[in-house]
Amino acid sequence: MIKIFDITKYPCPILFVKAKILLENLKSGQKVILRFKGKEAAKSLPKTLKEDGFKVTNFLLKEKEIVEIEVLKKKKLKI
Repeated sequence: MIKIFDITKYPCPILFVKAKILLENLKSGQKVILRFKGKEAAKSLPKTLKEDGFKVTNFLLKEKEIVEIEVLKKKKLKI
């Protein structure tokens, strides 16, 4: 079962901070759904998460400005 993190009550830029805090606690390879709102966040949050080592595997527009993205924490490579 995939966990859903609902951060729709937080405005930008607080939702970015909340998202990072929630996602940092994931185990490598774990997948969750992140629910948030805002057109600007829908454009920039997935990009920011990718830069931070996460993979956005799905993007859904649910209701008025409510977006759900499926996020996977990438496994770290062993050297």
